[in-house]
Amino acid sequence: MENVEKLQFLALDITGTNYISWVTNVELHLESLSLSQTIKENNTSTPQEKPKSKDITLPLARDEWQSLRFQDFDKVMNYNSVVLGIVVKLRYCGETTTESQMLEKTYTTFHKSHITLQQQYRLQGYTKFSELIVALLIAEKNNELLIKNHMTCPTGSKPFPEANAIDAKKPLKENKAFRGRGRGRQN
Repeated sequence: MENVEKLQFLALDITGTNYISWVTNVELHLESLSLSQTIKENNTSTPQEKPKSKDITLPLARDEWQSLRFQDFDKVMNYNSVVLGIVVKLRYCGETTTESQMLEKTYTTFHKSHITLQQQYRLQGYTKFSELIVALLIAEKNNELLIKNHMTCPTGSKPFPEANAIDAKKPLKENKAFRGRGRGRQN
């Protein structure tokens, strides 16, 4: 049971698809710390237990926030889940994280090769983190579609059609009325 304290589990997904496993993991983690009563309604935990759960959670949440980088995630949804999970932990401990802090954290942790994108998202003037995440999700889906289309027919895989090619199977039909090249009528 000593390793339960070191347990790392995924944050609750924004869609809620991993809710049951997330709740189970959280309960096991708090149980291993003898703090499971601190999160239940009408709990009977002592006043000493409640701060203890915050004393354990706050430094970990601060460290997670400090080391969080957008560039470390392969999917926007994964980044969003982790950000929201950290923010919930910080709020539980009495620290508020503002929308502008979450936006700034995202902008400043873009990969260095995407600095132009970062500037473009900044210029959009997002005031809510959720608005930025929606824009990033749309961009991610569009990129996936472009890549999928490219992979079905990559550039250079299809030969260019010949501009002056004629179909060898079809014989040329001569139009006798217009045989000559010159002017006038030839009889």
